[in-house]
Amino acid sequence: MASATSLLLPLACWMDVPCASGARVTATAVSEDGRNVVAGFTNGHIWIYDFSGGPGAALNSKNATKLSPKVYLVGHRAAVAVIKLARVEIDSPALTDNVVISASSDGEVVMWDIADGRCLQLNSTAFVGHPTSLHITSSGRYILLSGHSNKICALDVGTLETAYETTVYDWISSLSLHPSESKGMDRILALTLDGKLWITYFDEENFMLPMVESYHLRSSKTPGFLVEINRFDRRMAMAVYRLGCTVNLADPNVTVLGTIPSPATQSWSGAQFLSARTILLWTQTGSSYIYFLGRPKDILLSNVLDVPAGHVVLFSDGVRAYHVERMHLLVFHNIESSKAGEMTIWSYWASVFGTQLGPSVGCYSSLVAAQHIGIQIHLLVIDFNFTDIWGVTKKHRIDMTAATLVMEKYLAIGLSNGDIRIVLLSAPFFFGPEELESRTVLHLRGHVGAVTALYSPLEHFLLDEEKILLLSGSTDCSTKIWNLVTGELLASLVSHTESVTGFMPVPSDISFGHKVRHRVMSLAKDHSIALVDIEDLQVIYRFSGHSSAIVGIHWRKMDENFIVSCADSSIFVWQMRTGHLDRVVSGQLAQDILADADVNLTVREYGLEYHAVNIKRTMTAFPVHSAVTAPPPLLISLVNVKRLISDIYSGQQILSPTASPRNSTNELQPRNTPFMRGYSNVSEEDEHSPDTPRTATRGRRSVSDLPGEQRRSSAASESSPTRTVVAGLQPFKAKSKENSETGGGKSDVKDGVPDSTVVQSIYSALMSWGVDEEVDRVCEERLGLAKPGAHVAYCIRGAGGYLSILAPAADLSRRTWTISPTLTASRLLKILSLSRAVLSMTGLEEEASTIITHYGAMLPNHIGPAMKMPSFSYLAKYWQDPMVDIQQASRSMFSSALLKMPLQDKNTVLEYWKPHLPTIARNLGTPIVKTHMRTAVILGIISSEQPTLFESRLLRDLAQSLELVIREDTRNTYRLAAMELIGRAFSTLEPHMNGQQIIRMMVGMTGLWGQPPAPTQGSTSGQSTPTLQSTANSIPGALAGIANVSQSVMLMARNVVVQIAIANPSLFVTTECFDLMHAKTPGERLGSLKLLGMFIAKRPLLAYPHVPKLMDAMVKSLDPNQASMREALQQTVTINFAEIVRTFPNISFHGPSQRMAVGTPEGFGIIYDLRTAMRVQVLEGHSRPITALSFSPDGKLLASFSLEENCVHFYQPTVGFLGSLVGALNQVRASSTSGPGSQSTSGAATQGPFGSQMKSFRTFNVGPPEVAISLSSILEKVSFEWISDRGVRLQSVKGVELVFNV
Repeated sequence: MASATSLLLPLACWMDVPCASGARVTATAVSEDGRNVVAGFTNGHIWIYDFSGGPGAALNSKNATKLSPKVYLVGHRAAVAVIKLARVEIDSPALTDNVVISASSDGEVVMWDIADGRCLQLNSTAFVGHPTSLHITSSGRYILLSGHSNKICALDVGTLETAYETTVYDWISSLSLHPSESKGMDRILALTLDGKLWITYFDEENFMLPMVESYHLRSSKTPGFLVEINRFDRRMAMAVYRLGCTVNLADPNVTVLGTIPSPATQSWSGAQFLSARTILLWTQTGSSYIYFLGRPKDILLSNVLDVPAGHVVLFSDGVRAYHVERMHLLVFHNIESSKAGEMTIWSYWASVFGTQLGPSVGCYSSLVAAQHIGIQIHLLVIDFNFTDIWGVTKKHRIDMTAATLVMEKYLAIGLSNGDIRIVLLSAPFFFGPEELESRTVLHLRGHVGAVTALYSPLEHFLLDEEKILLLSGSTDCSTKIWNLVTGELLASLVSHTESVTGFMPVPSDISFGHKVRHRVMSLAKDHSIALVDIEDLQVIYRFSGHSSAIVGIHWRKMDENFIVSCADSSIFVWQMRTGHLDRVVSGQLAQDILADADVNLTVREYGLEYHAVNIKRTMTAFPVHSAVTAPPPLLISLVNVKRLISDIYSGQQILSPTASPRNSTNELQPRNTPFMRGYSNVSEEDEHSPDTPRTATRGRRSVSDLPGEQRRSSAASESSPTRTVVAGLQPFKAKSKENSETGGGKSDVKDGVPDSTVVQSIYSALMSWGVDEEVDRVCEERLGLAKPGAHVAYCIRGAGGYLSILAPAADLSRRTWTISPTLTASRLLKILSLSRAVLSMTGLEEEASTIITHYGAMLPNHIGPAMKMPSFSYLAKYWQDPMVDIQQASRSMFSSALLKMPLQDKNTVLEYWKPHLPTIARNLGTPIVKTHMRTAVILGIISSEQPTLFESRLLRDLAQSLELVIREDTRNTYRLAAMELIGRAFSTLEPHMNGQQIIRMMVGMTGLWGQPPAPTQGSTSGQSTPTLQSTANSIPGALAGIANVSQSVMLMARNVVVQIAIANPSLFVTTECFDLMHAKTPGERLGSLKLLGMFIAKRPLLAYPHVPKLMDAMVKSLDPNQASMREALQQTVTINFAEIVRTFPNISFHGPSQRMAVGTPEGFGIIYDLRTAMRVQVLEGHSRPITALSFSPDGKLLASFSLEENCVHFYQPTVGFLGSLVGALNQVRASSTSGPGSQSTSGAATQGPFGSQMKSFRTFNVGPPEVAISLSSILEKVSFEWISDRGVRLQSVKGVELVFNV
């Protein structure tokens, strides 16, 4: 919506199966319908799986049960400790579990969307300690978090901010809650590490968490790990320990009903209530036991189909059922992890209506174990291996360990064997991991350990075209510097004792003398930093001895200090000029020193590159690690769509088609498509010739132009640095001077922006292939695009830069549109925005129309009813985007989605968003946040397009909310949209708002008030002029409470004023004329004059009926009694008068006498003397509107014409001093009789007292009256032309031309 709203496109290339090794399941959750399985891992990542299998099939046949990876969530830095599924309203009503709330072992809490996995909110410091329990209160407003800490925290569900925390006496191993009888209060059962069960209450209004009662459940000091309240009978709870499970009655006090010991040589691992009387317990070895709480004779066993109606099923394996009353089945899943790379799911069935049993206390007197062996209870256990369920067939992989972009056109890949391969950035989109080696452009060998860090300083190439540097770090502790132009190893530096973990450039604004220019810092696992001079190829300083992991680097320019902050909160202060350690500081002093730092850099841990990615660059690439010891399974290419579109329009892209990425001989040549014509000046033969200069062809090479079989192997020793170059390609050869002088192709190396192959690869990856054959044909044959590999997947970058990556699948191209409204909106917006930019710049308007029509209108017809329509909330963010392509795409998608939406769904949308309007939130005392402002924009858009959907009260709240957004959104994120919407929907909203106040507010933001009057002779340049805010203070409601009126706001305000003037010209003219005559400062009057001038110039047809009123106000603003005001306004009024006289035939000006004649709709003519700013005469004679007026050249005659009467009148107006004197006397007499506050409404109906009346001395009827003539015809065709002082020619409609001599 504003320029600050970025549009990022992450595209993932799956290089391997994630979590296949080195990661174990640490937390799990299952949705209520059993269709979503969520698993958290030791690496902090989370998988959301689809679990499929109908009733009975999931339990009877392993082949009918399928666990499919859906979305991979990357964000947590530590192991996932707790996962909770919940219903939270996000853009629509939550009917089922729609969010995943996860807490990691470092206390971070993150909320994810369960459909598309995007990160919604996060709080990195939510909990101090290791979380063990996470629950949502009964109202859904707060999240209670507890664990290995003496704190219980309450987080706001909407923001995840800490709302309240309380201290408890011991660590909590498990916590459970359920609603109490009091509204807004939940009853809590907490199990502490010392074996006590506590009962307490959480009061949402007062945030009270008193520990009111505690009970010792067992004498053993073995800590419990689970407490659970029976959701089917909330009077009962169980506490689970490794060696036993106690079943307790907790109503109101805790009574131990019995203990279920764990089987011999085993210990309990988990438990769950299946019904009011059924408990499932399982051991760490995977054995499961089901217990019935009641008498054995109550249990009945029969086939599922034979269970009597009204029985409750306690447990079923899909064939047989144990029941007592009433039948209703629901599938459950429990998840365990026995070893890395695997996950076990147990499926079973149980009743959800056990609460209807209502057993008395006596029924809990015994615990009877169902004899699961004797009666053959079968519990289906399925082991899923992550590799087996992967959507892409696993082949030979490339053991990538590091990656970085080179000149935003190439990709440097570091390998586990120490090699570095340079490939085109487009190659990973079309070639799988097993094929990347064959697409190598440059092969570097030198490291003897795995490459762990890569960095290419773009700015260095801008200084030296003969060098493109690449820095590489390895587990061999060395840093190597390569020249990619020649493939030469320039330097090998050993400055660390452990593996290098990353590189960071020294910020450009750090200039401590000559010692830190063009420097790069290398960081290592031993917590040391080396400052490397990339020009002199040497290490200047080495900073070591840091006590713990480095988390930040800082500079203080005044003291020339280099400060290193560590994870243990200590800081090391180094002197830059000498390189020695000045001091080590901790505590408050350390915080004070860091607060005074001028430059701050955050250091991310190895493997967390996505946290520090530079989103301001057009494109970046980075790996995503699933384990420190394993190659990263993901390569992410992050595209800044706005920067890319800007690069295309600025001419930094030469667009040509990418050829099909297949290894056939015929497809190695670029296709001769229109996408390429006009750009390529190199023949196909020259393009593959070894003698062809690299600069002449590289910008147009496609991903298939790198034949893998031509790669030359090297026989050199692995320990010596070598390079291997693809035949026919001179690696990174810069443009020669001769080529530049002879007008050769522009070197795309120097640009530092993605070239055509990269742009087309991105565009190809965005396309939804296989949905429409005709569109696929256009993309391939006309645009030269190619279908990406099956390993390429779409991503979403959410809050905090956290990633959600779709898992690869055969039907992913079509299934993407059925996942979530946000995912649909995100992908469509990027496709349509890039289509407008990419295709319009290549002359393929017809193809662009095909693509835009397909995705903008026809896609739902191809996908079917399962398609998720675009999210209004997402599109609203870009509805006022400053980039035209994105704005147009967003608006067209919003309108299309609204048009296709059924009426019932539209009403549902209104009902959902209505409570979030800013006005309603303020009335409830809720702080106004961006969600409320976005709501006003969403409903404002809908009201501007379909106002009939709104009832009167909602329109009133919407109108007030839009005004509130305009006044309070100081960052202009939503202000611009709210302003435009008021203009667009003014006719709809005006009855529910103060129209004049809105007009004045908009006028106040136009910036016209703050412009100084044009300098006149005798004025001084140093004279102060009123400011925008100060001049607004004298007109009520203008700028009260409005801050940060930027240039974009001023331009928007001017457009809105014009829109309002179009919607209600009478209100606009009345308001501005009143302000023009009553404003106290020249700035205010100038603003009104300029706006009236804009209105007259842009909308003359709307202004025509109000011209008399406008002229009256403008003339009176020139009151000679206010000399300074008249001088300030005279130039602007003169400009407006000239436009009015030129545009309207019923206005005439006589320069020598300074008189202005105005014809009115009532049939009166008014003559003003501009020297006195008064009316001097009123012309009578017409009974219908005066169409044209004109003074004779000598000013002694005045001709008037009424088209509706078809009659011409001639007058002899009073001339000279006498006429002015008579007019002034009449004006004074009228003022004394009419009283203060009297005002003419039209300039004619009450004009008698405001000037001497004059009748015509000659009248001509020129034909029958004309009716139904358009205003445009009148303004265009009707006019007077004096051919002498006594002769005049009248030109009228229908070609009539008459000459009169008087």
